[in-house]
Amino acid sequence: MEAIGDFSWVKQVLTAEVIERFQVGDFRAIALRIPQTEGNALSQHRFRILLFHAGDAKPSVALNLETSILGSLCLTEQVGREHRNLGTADDALSYADFRTWALGRVQMAVTHTAEQRSDRGRPLAVPGKTRRPRRPAPQKRSQG
Repeated sequence: MEAIGDFSWVKQVLTAEVIERFQVGDFRAIALRIPQTEGNALSQHRFRILLFHAGDAKPSVALNLETSILGSLCLTEQVGREHRNLGTADDALSYADFRTWALGRVQMAVTHTAEQRSDRGRPLAVPGKTRRPRRPAPQKRSQG
């Protein structure tokens, strides 16, 4: 299972407030509150829920409340090396509201990663596009 491409989670697990730990299917989850202090004023995350597949030491899914480069809050999802902005969030978003949103996304993220594992190395279809069907083998013409 591919780990998320953002390595800031390592420091955050060690220094941020752990809000809770819980299990979601085959994943261990850890929820973090990253304080916005002078020492980490550049931290883009406020809340994160990191999902570790059973036996993995690195998270393969992260659901985040983060600050965009323009300074607005947004909800994001990281699955492996993919990072998606899923829309803006209210500045007053509480952890309870973030958690409710995140748990709704968790099931989709877990399903996506399970599909990746079961695909046995074949490239995944891009959403909105389909794989081309194979052309049938040419048929031999009968002589006679």
